[in-house]
Amino acid sequence: MDSSLKWKPHIDETERKVTNTITALSSPGSSTWGVKTREMRTIYKGVAIPQMMYTCSLWSNSGWGGNGYTKRTLHRVSRLQARAARAMSGAYRATSFPALDVEMHLMPVKQQIWKHNIDTISRIGTAKAHTFRGKRTSPRQTISKRLLEDQDATSEEPEHIPPFVTPPWWKGPRVHIVEGAEQAEKEHQRCLEQNTNAIHIYTDGSGINGQIGAAAVCISTQQTSEAHIGDNMTSTVHARELQGIVLALEIAQADKENGNHRSKVFIHTDNQATIRSSAKPKGKSGAYLLEIIADKT
Repeated sequence: MDSSLKWKPHIDETERKVTNTITALSSPGSSTWGVKTREMRTIYKGVAIPQMMYTCSLWSNSGWGGNGYTKRTLHRVSRLQARAARAMSGAYRATSFPALDVEMHLMPVKQQIWKHNIDTISRIGTAKAHTFRGKRTSPRQTISKRLLEDQDATSEEPEHIPPFVTPPWWKGPRVHIVEGAEQAEKEHQRCLEQNTNAIHIYTDGSGINGQIGAAAVCISTQQTSEAHIGDNMTSTVHARELQGIVLALEIAQADKENGNHRSKVFIHTDNQATIRSSAKPKGKSGAYLLEIIADKT
């Protein structure tokens, strides 16, 4: 029982579990016919690291006065990783911890703790401003505060990514992906000839001078549409291609509101990931654009 709420019993139990895991890992690895180094590293990252990082977003931010874990705690956890690295690589006991991390391609424990803290905030969202819990700050608020301190004053709010975009019964638009440029050109020409009463729209996303944008061109109505998304530090290729699909759907919707009755709507784009995401949206970066696409289709 952690009567003083210092998380020391938790670290003691973590050290015991990880030590047993490392002992079990080193046994087959010491044999000539045993597990290879790469396989031992995979086992270590899949078993020992989750044991070490269990609830680390709590114990690494539980100190009084805004202080997190102590240097002693960090040394104990780092010592576990160094022991595992020596077992995997066969290095001497005197080898330094940083050298073992580099040779075994392992992220240092301090960076692993910070990575898990960021992942936790990404899952549960950022804390609300000006919310306090008595005299103590919660671990969530501690991580959020440190994130804000490390960012610029002009940093934008993080993108909200929902767990799902559409309900399970939603049916997306029909998509067709052609392999090879020559075959795609033939299919495109055949599509134009066989669907003269349809509306055909072409989309693309691009960047220039550090800025990202998207555009849509409709050859049926001789219309164009463009949108600025942001700079290349905050915008992705996937987002700009999805924005092009949104512009195409807006053109098609405006054409329908003008009284034109089309047999079909064809949207031509050159990004396969965008095509698949439009047909089967998932909760990932760019989900807000996928929600617009799903609503318009």
